[in-house]
Amino acid sequence: MPHISPPAPTTGRLLAGALPAILLILVYLWLADGVLAWMLASSLGHLVGNASLLLWGFGIVLAIPALWLSWQLCRIALQGEREAIESMRSGERA
Repeated sequence: MPHISPPAPTTGRLLAGALPAILLILVYLWLADGVLAWMLASSLGHLVGNASLLLWGFGIVLAIPALWLSWQLCRIALQGEREAIESMRSGERA
């Protein structure tokens, strides 16, 4: 049986590999923004504090569709990778 070398890294694989790190950084930034909003709410009064907490809460509304979209893009990219590998393997068998 001939040795099949692994395919070279492609955009899909790089995206799938980097996506967890990018999402983790975004979650940390969102949490740090929440701490900042809480500090503003406790020190600068209700008007500025409530506005900052509202913006922080709005981050949740933006984060959920962004996470879903990034998951879908990663899934599509990995599906393309699987199909390319399967077509390479079937081409070598024939």
